[in-house]
Amino acid sequence: MLVYLGWLIVEIVKSNIAVIARVLGPRHAIDPAVVRLRTSARTDLGKALFANSITLTPGTVTVDVQGDKVMVHALVREKASVASFEPMDRGATAAAGPARRKG
Repeated sequence: MLVYLGWLIVEIVKSNIAVIARVLGPRHAIDPAVVRLRTSARTDLGKALFANSITLTPGTVTVDVQGDKVMVHALVREKASVASFEPMDRGATAAAGPARRKG
C-alpha cells in the first residue's frame, strides 16, 4: 500500500503541473472526454481505491462505478485512453490485496 501511495503522490504532482500548463497556457488546450474503463480489482476496497485515485488526480473525476466498470471524465481527451489508466488500475488492485473468500 505504501508503494502505491508513493507512486500516486508522484502522479498527482505530475497531473497538477499538466493541468496548470493547460489552463494557463496560451492555447487553453482543454478537450474533455468521458471514458468507460474496466477495472481488474475484484474487491470493493480495490474498486474504491482505483476510483478515488482517479478523482484525486487533477484533470480526472470518477463519475460512476458499476460492477467492474468505471466511468471517468477527463479534462484532456488525449489522456483519456484506457491504456493511460492501466498502471493506476494495476497498482490499486495490488495495493488492495487479494480477494478474500467469504464463509
